[in-house]
Amino acid sequence: MKKISSIENFTDFLSLIRINPDENKPCLVLCAGTSGQACGSNDIMRIIKRYIIEHNLHEKISLRVTGCLGFCEMDPFIIVEPGNNVYPKIKMDEVPLIIEAALNGTVIEDMLYRQPEDDKIYRSQQDIPFFSNQTRTILGKNQLIDPIRIYNYIVREGYDALLKVLTDPNPISIINEIKSAGLRGRGGAGFHTAIKWEIARKSGNKLQQKFLVCNADEQESSGRKSPSDN
Repeated sequence: MKKISSIENFTDFLSLIRINPDENKPCLVLCAGTSGQACGSNDIMRIIKRYIIEHNLHEKISLRVTGCLGFCEMDPFIIVEPGNNVYPKIKMDEVPLIIEAALNGTVIEDMLYRQPEDDKIYRSQQDIPFFSNQTRTILGKNQLIDPIRIYNYIVREGYDALLKVLTDPNPISIINEIKSAGLRGRGGAGFHTAIKWEIARKSGNKLQQKFLVCNADEQESSGRKSPSDN
């Protein structure tokens, strides 16, 4: 691939990838956050890849390994798109069954997610109370992106903000954009990012002596997220 040396090259590159995002075939979405890996998602991933290779299914089905989707008590689980069928707590010998059902456009009823309280079967992820009762913002697209597949990110509007900045590099316009978006820091204070940038810009570069500022908020040292982060 040629080196991108201009904004025009960059724009053409993004457009080329987005022309054919390869979303017309079934996709197995595997949750591989920390909990998923502890429960065996890496083994499930290897079995899926091996089955696809051995049966020459590259053009018929795809695999997307994502970060944590939050449904940790059901790990390891697979979501089959486009129907968004959720198969929880899957075992290694069940993987071929799920793949073949996805290829045939069918659903394995006995393996679908059931609500523990009433044993009710849910055919779609969107109908499951855990998902339907929440709105994800910061991590809203992580189900759509494999973090090691840059094309996934680009198809989902990745680098659009960078392109906008390169096209209009005016600092005031950029700060106003961040202000309109309401972007905040992810610490407990949730301080407005645009205000930080405004203060930094107004201060200029008058000071010759440099200072290292440490954010020693007790929440930051814990490494835990606040409820708003999800």
